[in-house]
Amino acid sequence: MGNSLAEGTAASLQPATSPNFEDSGEDSERRRTGVEYFLSSLDFTATLDNRIAVWAMTNTISLRQSAPSLALAHVVIQSEVYGQPPAATQKAGPNPLGASLDPPQPEETLATDDDRMQQVVFAGGQLWSGLATIVSDGANANAAIAYFVVRPKFNQGVLTASIQGQNYVSVKENSIMYPAIGVTADGKAIMAFSLSGPRYFPSAAFAHVNLLQGGSVHVVAAGAAPQDDLSGYPQFGGNGVARWGDYSAAVADGSSEWLAAEYIPGNIDSTAFLTNWGTFVYRVGSEDEQ
Repeated sequence: MGNSLAEGTAASLQPATSPNFEDSGEDSERRRTGVEYFLSSLDFTATLDNRIAVWAMTNTISLRQSAPSLALAHVVIQSEVYGQPPAATQKAGPNPLGASLDPPQPEETLATDDDRMQQVVFAGGQLWSGLATIVSDGANANAAIAYFVVRPKFNQGVLTASIQGQNYVSVKENSIMYPAIGVTADGKAIMAFSLSGPRYFPSAAFAHVNLLQGGSVHVVAAGAAPQDDLSGYPQFGGNGVARWGDYSAAVADGSSEWLAAEYIPGNIDSTAFLTNWGTFVYRVGSEDEQ
């Protein structure tokens, strides 16, 4: 979906889902005519930016008709800084597929996507989302997550929006990527993502987040080996950077969250299947029950 936006063409607009317990205390126009919200990032030059775009598709109630009449509006707002994330390293370990090639290949690095917006959820009148970003300590750069909480308002044809909260989640000297945020009925937000780096094989992890800060990172499924995948090895047309999924997932179920992220389970023969990744699905409850 393309549209003129700031100094470039809008891309990767992420639509907001709403949990089935969503409060109906929204503005009357949204309830009456139907408004679908989206978020997108604005880093057109793959460097750094401090803006995001909020979108509203209006009159969605007309989709019930044979000739729908929709309109799309957007507003650009200031945000915390984010930028193109680097590929993630992996903890050294056995990579039988790579070792079997001629010449043998070392562990791949993992693609952390670019800094496009990821899954968006609309809960309590606010849009929650995150994206991968670069973090640096001056000597080394890794991938982290920038997240945003935005309150949109659509009133009499005019869209406005404001940042209600934002922050970063990171793991020192390691990378996290592909965030997905879910929000429970009591307003608790949990972010799922993958974790990889010098101290970790690719693993599934999560953190609680709120308007002010991200919480500690919890590993729920520790990776058992490096990714050993045809997508990164030059003998299969790669450049040393393996594809790492495309997204994680998070959805609220009352007071609990169902989360999913990619990891390396360690029970797949990469020499037979040319890959060894898996998806870990888990539940986090009010007391972090998994």
